[in-house]
Amino acid sequence: MSVAGAVFRVGASILVALLIFEGASSVFGPGLSHLVPTWFTRLSRIIKPPRSRWARHWNINMTLAEDKDAARKLGFAARAIAHAAERETAPAKVAALALELMQGEAPTVVSTYLPIRTEIDPRPAMQALHAAGHKICVPVIQGAGLALKFREWEPGCTLQPGPFGAAVPVGGDWLEPQVLLCPLVAFDDEFYRLGYGGGFYDRSLERLRAMHPVRAIGLAYAGQRAANLPREATDQPMDAMLTEAGLVWRSLAK
Repeated sequence: MSVAGAVFRVGASILVALLIFEGASSVFGPGLSHLVPTWFTRLSRIIKPPRSRWARHWNINMTLAEDKDAARKLGFAARAIAHAAERETAPAKVAALALELMQGEAPTVVSTYLPIRTEIDPRPAMQALHAAGHKICVPVIQGAGLALKFREWEPGCTLQPGPFGAAVPVGGDWLEPQVLLCPLVAFDDEFYRLGYGGGFYDRSLERLRAMHPVRAIGLAYAGQRAANLPREATDQPMDAMLTEAGLVWRSLAK
């Protein structure tokens, strides 16, 4: 690890305690741009990740990959703070909002995920949607550079460790989702998500959108919002963002 990277991590660790003590609110208005300052934006004002072009005033020439890596460091730190503050109450709020999202719809296939690290926990939502008659599936990584496949999940099904530590069902049908609840590191006001860097969801959404209509919904803590994130041509936007603070559709937020 570089000296700059080490300094960033130490600084982020110190600020976790300081910012939790200070507290923050994240309230949705008409669109994402009306969110009050989040953990991501607070951190970005205090901690400067090593060499980041997307903070324009630094005016340092970097590659897009380095831009994303710098934003990802902030995203992880912001998500950790939000997780510490909201992890006990957020899953139930998200589950209620997910049921509201699917209210009145015919049973369909919904992709979610089994959480790792400090990701917001969708399992109560998975249970609720399954009880409402929807089929639930979770992503299974097939290899570098490939799209995801989605395996059916049911309450109580046998799981095994998958790539990157995410659990996956041992058996079950392979399904094609019509609705995807996507995990992320950060999201921005244009409804783009920043993931772990493998491009799995971008490839998968490109493939699915070419086949049939799908709704891709980013699932996150409200505190993971950034004003803007570095972006490349292959990045797929979300149709909506779902957080413990509410659901906002991209088509209604302009």
